[in-house]
Amino acid sequence: MDQAEFAALAGTSRSTISRLENDRTTLRAEQIARLESELNLSIHEALQITALQRDWLGDYLQLEEKQRAAVDEIITATVRAIKGLA
Repeated sequence: MDQAEFAALAGTSRSTISRLENDRTTLRAEQIARLESELNLSIHEALQITALQRDWLGDYLQLEEKQRAAVDEIITATVRAIKGLA
């Protein structure tokens, strides 16, 4: 499946999928739900996400973009500190 086909399934543009592949954007919760429906699979199962991770991910995806950005900054800073990169 190419980017254009995947974008059509997700209800977004090919350029968004390109940015997604390059870690420059994320899909919105409704796009993930649409993919699950179109592909007849659970994203959580496909990615082998545990129940705890699924619950956290669901909460995260419900955040407003600004809130998600703040969470991302906290996670990035935490990972850097753990790796000794801070």
